[in-house]
Amino acid sequence: MNVTRTGFRATRLRQQGSEAGGAFLRAGDAGIARLDRRHVYARDARGRAITFEERDEPEGHEDRLVIPRSCVYVIALVIPQSPQTTARAPHALGGAAVALRYSLTSLVAGSLARCIRALGYVAIPCGKDTALSVPIAIDAGLGEASRTGRPISPRYGPNLRLAKVLTSLPLEVDRPVSFGVARFCSTCQKCARAYPARALNLDREPPTRSGASSTPGVPHVVRRCPQVPGVLGFLRQWMQHLCARLPLQQAY
Repeated sequence: MNVTRTGFRATRLRQQGSEAGGAFLRAGDAGIARLDRRHVYARDARGRAITFEERDEPEGHEDRLVIPRSCVYVIALVIPQSPQTTARAPHALGGAAVALRYSLTSLVAGSLARCIRALGYVAIPCGKDTALSVPIAIDAGLGEASRTGRPISPRYGPNLRLAKVLTSLPLEVDRPVSFGVARFCSTCQKCARAYPARALNLDREPPTRSGASSTPGVPHVVRRCPQVPGVLGFLRQWMQHLCARLPLQQAY
C-alpha cells in the first residue's frame, strides 16, 4: 500500500468535506490556511491571555484561554451579504443585512466545528474573536486586501462577513489570490470619498489595515464599491432606478 498516496487522498477527502460542509451551512466560500500565530490576539475581550499549550482540548480559565498546539490549520469562511439590502444603507435595512450575517457567522462556524469534532479532531469556532479574520481570509485565498481594510472577494466583492474555525484536522492549504484589486484600489478611491467620517486614506498607495472595517458607515461604503457583484452594469443601474422610487429610500 502506498502510504503517502493514501494519506494524500484522505487529506483531500477531509478538505472536500470541510468545504462542502461550509457550503451546506450557508457559507458562500471557504478557504484553508496554516494558522499564523501572529494573527492570534494576545488577549480576549475579557482580558484573558490566549496561549498555545500541549493539550488535547481547548481550555478556558479565569486568567487565560488555552488553544492546543495541534491547531495548526484554520478554515476561513465567507458569509455573503445581500447586495440589494446592503444598498439601502444608511437606512436600517442596511444595518439589518449586517446583523443577519453576523448572526449566521456563529451558526456556520459553530456547526462546522461540531462536524469536525465528530471526526475526532479539535475545532474552535470563531467570529471576530480570538484571531484577526482579514489576514486569515487573505492567507486562505478568499480575497485581496483593499483600501477599506477588509478583503475583496473575487465572488462577492467587499460585501461579506468572515468567520473561521481553528482546527487540528490535517488539510491542504490554499494560496493567496491576486486578481488586481490592490492596483484597482490605488486609483478608484470611491469608498474613501463616500465614507461619511472621511476616515479612509486617499493616498494612491493606501496602507492596508484591518480594523477600519469596524468603524461606522461601512455598509454605506460597501454599496459604493464598484467591485460589489450584483450591482455592476445594467443591474446596478436597475437597482438605483428601483431604490430611488421606494418610499424608504426617499427619506435619504
